[in-house]
Amino acid sequence: MPNKPKKLKPLTKSQQALVEKHVSIAETMARIFWHKTGRWPDDLGVQELISQAYIGLCLAATNWDKKRGPFTAYARLIIKHELGEAHPVNQS
Repeated sequence: MPNKPKKLKPLTKSQQALVEKHVSIAETMARIFWHKTGRWPDDLGVQELISQAYIGLCLAATNWDKKRGPFTAYARLIIKHELGEAHPVNQS
């Protein structure tokens, strides 16, 4: 069953600045995921993975609490989750 699309809240100016500053993290993580998995359902391209990583980055910016640690660590965790949820890799 396909995943239900996530509804993203509009970003504030400070959240948008976080996303713009860290966009390279999302792109890098998507490319690493693509190289590690090689293939995934429907043979989606790396651009699809980058788009999903951007969603993760926006979610991270929306939900991050600076009292809990650095943004980059939180963003990586959320992006990794989004990539795995959108494109699960069979572990056989």
